[in-house]
Amino acid sequence: MVALQEEIMMPIAPGEGPFGLIVCPSRELARQTCEVVEQFLIPMREAGYPEIRPLLRMGGVDMRLQLEVVKKGMHIVVATPGRLKDLLAKKKKKKKNLDNCRYLTLDEADRLNFARSALVKPVIVNVGRAGAANLDVIQEVEYVKQEAKLVYLLECLPKTPPPVSIFCENKADVDEIHEYLLCKGVEAVAIHGGKDQEEREYAISFFKAGKKDVLVATDVASKGLDFLSPTFSMLLTMTCPVKLKTSYTGLDELEDVARQA
Repeated sequence: MVALQEEIMMPIAPGEGPFGLIVCPSRELARQTCEVVEQFLIPMREAGYPEIRPLLRMGGVDMRLQLEVVKKGMHIVVATPGRLKDLLAKKKKKKKNLDNCRYLTLDEADRLNFARSALVKPVIVNVGRAGAANLDVIQEVEYVKQEAKLVYLLECLPKTPPPVSIFCENKADVDEIHEYLLCKGVEAVAIHGGKDQEEREYAISFFKAGKKDVLVATDVASKGLDFLSPTFSMLLTMTCPVKLKTSYTGLDELEDVARQA
């Protein structure tokens, strides 16, 4: 609304902006956030309101493709920290900054390390009981020896229909499990921070569309991504985390899905 008000009062000049800045911790979450912003803007365009231009800045995407939006002026920027730094560096070189920015949103800031030192007596708002999973979610813990995990994983998959998500502690585990499942004929995709943007987008889009049955991922996939459609049948974590949460799921991604399921 602020961007719309500013555009109505005085149209944005070429190279000016943004009025709003959203910083996301991962590329997938940044893209999803920008898509939501676009959905809000579609009815405004159809109603004849001035054009509001969002800009997505994230790694793995050629920055030259975004120059047209930058030249016209951008009302809203959704960015990952690294590409935001690049954007500000370029603006600084051209003696431009964020003087026009009225709103800053740090997505999942409560999970960032700096939040503990920056916040003074923060107010925490919980929907429902803190740490409580949805009543429709059944949580189970199975102790399996390391050498038997892959075989046991394969035995678990036929027990429930797809889609299924498997969370791992590191990239090497993701690649190992993904390769094992492919060898066993399982329709699986994988994402982690070491894969290029094209591979990550392929995995997300095919899994969401139901073209792949299993998603193997590190916590990159847990950064608030909208996986409500399709609805998960089963979530598996291959490694017990160091810090267990009060919901006994042990992983943020499981707790998030459990609240939404």
